[in-house]
Amino acid sequence: MNLLRKLSSIPRSRLLVFLGTLLFLGFLVTSTISYLVSRESIRSAILQNELPLSSNNIYSEIQHDLFRPILISSLMANDTFVKTWLIQGEKDESAITDYLSHIRKKYGTITAFLVSEHTRKYYNTTEVLKIVREDNPADAWFFRVRQMPQDYEINVDPDMSNSNAMTIFINYRILGNDGEFLAATGVGLSVSAVKSLMQKYRERYHRDVYFYDRKGSLVLRSPASPGAAAEGPPHAGEEAMQTILRQVDQGNTSAEMSVVASSGALASYRYIPELSWVLVVEQASDGTGAILFKTFGLNFIVCLLVAALLLGIFHQTTIRYQRNLEAKNLRLERAKSARDRLFSIIGHDLRGPVGNLKSSLDLLGNDTLDMETFQEIRDDLHRGVDHVLIALGNLMEWGSLQTNPLEARPEPMNLRDAAHDEIQLLGLLAKEKYIRVENTVPANAVVLADPRQIKSVLRNLLSNAIKFTRVSGCISFSAVRENNQWTLSVTDDGVGMDPARSRSLFDDDPDSTLGTKGERGLGLGLQLCMDFVQANGGTISVESTPGQGTTFLVTLPAAPHTPAARAS
Repeated sequence: MNLLRKLSSIPRSRLLVFLGTLLFLGFLVTSTISYLVSRESIRSAILQNELPLSSNNIYSEIQHDLFRPILISSLMANDTFVKTWLIQGEKDESAITDYLSHIRKKYGTITAFLVSEHTRKYYNTTEVLKIVREDNPADAWFFRVRQMPQDYEINVDPDMSNSNAMTIFINYRILGNDGEFLAATGVGLSVSAVKSLMQKYRERYHRDVYFYDRKGSLVLRSPASPGAAAEGPPHAGEEAMQTILRQVDQGNTSAEMSVVASSGALASYRYIPELSWVLVVEQASDGTGAILFKTFGLNFIVCLLVAALLLGIFHQTTIRYQRNLEAKNLRLERAKSARDRLFSIIGHDLRGPVGNLKSSLDLLGNDTLDMETFQEIRDDLHRGVDHVLIALGNLMEWGSLQTNPLEARPEPMNLRDAAHDEIQLLGLLAKEKYIRVENTVPANAVVLADPRQIKSVLRNLLSNAIKFTRVSGCISFSAVRENNQWTLSVTDDGVGMDPARSRSLFDDDPDSTLGTKGERGLGLGLQLCMDFVQANGGTISVESTPGQGTTFLVTLPAAPHTPAARAS
């Protein structure tokens, strides 16, 4: 009674959800256990019986199909005629080319070859194809064969005598009576011919067949089955492959094992010592497993689809609503911050310079001014206008960044020319404080960057240096190249700053500090510098010592071509 009373107190919708979920989970667990037990039983039978049997059969056919070229190459390497011809100095070149032509025709290979150790001549079935050289990467195989301890190797390379078609070569060492290396000889099989053998294996045994070398690299594979990935599964990273290779390294040349791969496929691994390859026979799935899975799936597909659809709609709607709400809040916060910052700049940092300009203009209306006072007022106007123009430029750039994504349009630009232009632009401000500005940037300092943005960086760094450099001080531009980038240095001998101030220079809300003659700033210049430099793939940093000066370091990618700087 208590249980019924508790159940009756639960709302109908919640009760239906609870009972439906309970029944669904119980049926799901029971069916899943039954399916897993049946699947593992079938997989065990395939791994223990069918796959090893297929691997043995394919191994037997490989002995018939691929070992024949190895035997042919062995006969050539031990042929008395070939050794005698080499020892006697290769006097009759037509004799060896006729011999190679006879081998190719008799055994149906795509090519036959011999490379002499004494003359380094590469003989094929018709002529001396070339002289092999150690500095030619295409001839590296020959110098590898000279040094290898085994009698032969199998590798895949382009065949120059056959339009560079990919060919499987059997490279066999020819040794003299005293064991000295005389030459390398062998035959070649076309990759397409070997792939046809792989196709035959797949059609006969209904398995995918792969060959890997001792390094775990895929050498050959059977054509992909319909709907399968062309590149095949990554067997090289499987634990079974690593185990086989470890056993081979320990001397177990008959290593083999069958496992369930990480992809879920059933795979048999076997080492083939004659080829020094690992044979992988794989079965992606079996028919019985598909039937079991289909039976399992039909019981739940409708319920799963409906549940997934409803949950997906609810989930996506919730996420979309939350993201929209967060985006709106973020835009509101940015707009509010930008508005407050803008009002603060206009009310404090621009109001003073503009008021000074008005006062200077009012003084110019006085007809009793002498020439010295007039020139002094004129210089104040020039200085004030320059300050306001720089401030307005920074303010416009900053305002644009608040609403539009920052994009750079990089092109080759000369740093020496750019520094020269900015020195000319701000020359009056430096001249007023008797500051010497030096430009020692190399003429070949060319970077790949947006000229407008980088000039703005140079302008702000120079303006900042003038602001904090004492009367009769010095400012210098220099640059050095390091690997594929240029590092530009803007150095002054001004007041410097302490480490705490240096760390906060590039904050989103830096404080504006008065210069050595009371110059004001907006506090935006260095922030813009950092944004522009990073947009162009560079970095900006500062090194400063109180009372000794400051150096700003800007790194930018070097341009691939270096046009000369224009004459200054």
